[in-house]
Amino acid sequence: MKRSMKTKILACFFLLDLVMVIGITLIVMNFRTAVAAADTMSETYLMVERDFGTANTNLQNLVKRFFIVETMNYMYNNEFPAESRDAIVSVGEGECAALEEAITDLAIHVKTINDPEFTAEYEVMSTAALEFLSLYKGLEADFYADKYDVALSDYFAGSHEVISAYEENVSIMTEQLEALVKANDARLVRAERQVQNAIVIGIVLVLAVSIFSV
Repeated sequence: MKRSMKTKILACFFLLDLVMVIGITLIVMNFRTAVAAADTMSETYLMVERDFGTANTNLQNLVKRFFIVETMNYMYNNEFPAESRDAIVSVGEGECAALEEAITDLAIHVKTINDPEFTAEYEVMSTAALEFLSLYKGLEADFYADKYDVALSDYFAGSHEVISAYEENVSIMTEQLEALVKANDARLVRAERQVQNAIVIGIVLVLAVSIFSV
């Protein structure tokens, strides 16, 4: 009889411990899910928004810089002052490098997000951005060779279409990014609810086992 009572008491405590272990495991698993969602938000989506901003700013600056070059060229009747040209080009080189770096960083983050539609739009956007860079660098080379008319002709022939394609895809990617952020937020909310549910269930089970043990 004593052995039977002792066995029952030990079984109750064992069951109580098992319930506690399961409850803690569930809480830890869902907490990790919530942390992973938060990390994805901070380390990927926010970085994509930053790279979008960097790419857009530098591309628009390069577009404006071209019009500065064009205006000054006409002002000086195709006798562009070397010092003015060098000053403008030197700044443009930095902006070209910043744009290329932003496109490269975006490729890394897009791969991490691993969304087919987002990836497809990135490919179009990055292609347009790199084509624009090629046009701009060709413009600089022609200006250094004093081929002003050729530079303007080549730039006007392809720049508008490339810039339009870039801006259109950036707009689409921005909308897609917003949808991905909302989905990630929903995932975080679900994880938080699951943590709360696990805690409630764990408390209920512990109370039930405790009552049963008594």
